[in-house]
This record gives sequence, structure tokens and C-alpha cells, in this order.
Amino acid sequence: MIQLPPHQDLKILSSLEPAPASLHGLPRISTLAAGAWYPASNTLAEKAAWKFEEENGLHVVVVNPGTILGSMIPPRINASMAIFLHLLEGTRITIM
Repeated sequence: MIQLPPHQDLKILSSLEPAPASLHGLPRISTLAAGAWYPASNTLAEKAAWKFEEENGLHVVVVNPGTILGSMIPPRINASMAIFLHLLEGTRITIM
């Protein structure tokens, strides 16, 4: 669980909560750090898509890719991109 200082405390979905689980009841509520906005926004968008489907009688398919490749915004490489970097460099990594 990620904690923010009290003055920045926001109550929204946890980035640790799987999106499909939130469809079967109320999701866990927790604080959310700035770095977790992307997964939280994906969860909220998926919930909105399911609601749209229900209200409009359309069929919706949600695709959850294992990883997304593209330009890096943060100055540090994340774990997903590190795997590809090691693959391209031909170096070995140990995942514990």
C-alpha cells in the first residue's frame, strides 16, 4: 500500500486492486501516490466502459496487455522496460 502525506491524502482505487475484481463489489479504498495515477486511471476507465456497456446494451471487450512499450517519461527505467533492455544487451538478470 502506498501512503501519501496527510495534506495530499486522496481516496481512490488502489493500484494494487485488479480491475475485474472491482466489478464484483466495492473495491478497496486507499491512498494513491503520484506514480500510481496511470494504473488507477486504467481501472477507472475500465469501470466506465463496463457501465457504458450495461447502460447502452453494447458488448465491450477489455484488453489488458502484459506490458506497454514506448517512450519513457520517468527518468528511471521501470521493471518492464529493464527486462527488454537486458534482452537487447544480452545480459542476464535475476528475478527474485
